[in-house]
Amino acid sequence: MGIFIGILILSLMMLVHELGHYITGRLLGFKIIEFSIFMGPVITSWTSKKTGIKYSLKLLPIGASVRFVGEEGMGEDASEDPESFNLKPAWKRAIVLSTGAGINILSGIIALSILFSTTGFVTTEISQIQTDSQAATVSLDPGVKVISVNGARIITSIDYAMEMSFIPPDSNVDLIVKDPETGEVNDFLLIPAKKSSYFLGITMDRTGENGGLKIIDVDPSSNEGSPVFEKGDILLTVNGISMADDYDSAASVISESNGDKLDVRIIRNGQEMSVEPRPMLREYYNERGLVFKAGGGFGDSVLESLKYTVSIVKLTFKSIAKIFTGEIAAKDGLSGPVGVVALVGSMVTQETTAAEKIADLLWLFALISLNLGVFNLLPIPALDGSHLLLLVVEKIRGRRLSAKVQTVIVMVGFFMIIGLALLGLVFDIMRLTGN
Repeated sequence: MGIFIGILILSLMMLVHELGHYITGRLLGFKIIEFSIFMGPVITSWTSKKTGIKYSLKLLPIGASVRFVGEEGMGEDASEDPESFNLKPAWKRAIVLSTGAGINILSGIIALSILFSTTGFVTTEISQIQTDSQAATVSLDPGVKVISVNGARIITSIDYAMEMSFIPPDSNVDLIVKDPETGEVNDFLLIPAKKSSYFLGITMDRTGENGGLKIIDVDPSSNEGSPVFEKGDILLTVNGISMADDYDSAASVISESNGDKLDVRIIRNGQEMSVEPRPMLREYYNERGLVFKAGGGFGDSVLESLKYTVSIVKLTFKSIAKIFTGEIAAKDGLSGPVGVVALVGSMVTQETTAAEKIADLLWLFALISLNLGVFNLLPIPALDGSHLLLLVVEKIRGRRLSAKVQTVIVMVGFFMIIGLALLGLVFDIMRLTGN
């Protein structure tokens, strides 16, 4: 089911993209040869007697395509038909070429608006300062909005998270905030402080289960390299203190244990038992300490979805730049259809409520739609952006490039995209196999 839904989402995005070309082509009087749903061998087809357009359903359940008469450099020869692609004014061709990506971007904005209207969103306004944090050591008060981090402009919580993710935990952060009521702007320097405490080396699900907290991951180096916990264990008490009912007290017992053995009660395979782990000493830097206010409401959600779109586009280009500079490994930043389907599959099959799954899928749909739209507008040969660039060249030169040159450009782009797709497939397989 997860794989099916993943393929369905990808196909929907591609179908929406091609529908953008098709609808604007029809509205602007372009002659269309065929509109196809999916790819590969034709299962069935039908030709409209009124328009002469052939509509096809193909075998491989992914993607869609639209073919115009006279689509030079894109698989069709030049045509003398006044309704052919190559004889239409440049501005009409530009509209048809750009609306595929435009509808992808629009669908991403709509998905974000629906998501934010139902679940809310995180603003850039500080609602709380965590105790013992970097922000707690400066005179930073709740109610102000973060507008800059280390010189980078912040308009959404994505911008903040993105900038902070690229800053080492031991580095200072130059934070500029603005009071939305008075307009006053202040600059604060967050300075990390080194801390140390003891921990069990496990990750727990804080939602609670069977009177305890479920262990979802175990550090192999825990308990001096001999883990006593297993994934799936339910942690009940630490030295008699309930993890579910008094988590803070139990956590304090662990952090202040000085590495001495603890008496921990767990449930494993339905049986309650006791283990005696020895906590490990961990050194870390204290948190930055900013907690942001939640937002909601239809109008604010639509506005925030527009802001998030800008932030996601910025994140995309920044990530691509960091792949080229080596700051992000290509295998961590590049994925293909297999990776997307696997990610959707994991979302669908994970143990969460239906509402949470729908929210996750909406977020993923928006993220991929926006990236697909932006990527298609890049001036990469064979993509819509390269054809738009050729239109600009045509207007500057006063005539278009020859069909031969356009075909060569498209073929170069085709092989580039195939190469990227194969590379993405390799990275997807590496991730799925744990390499």
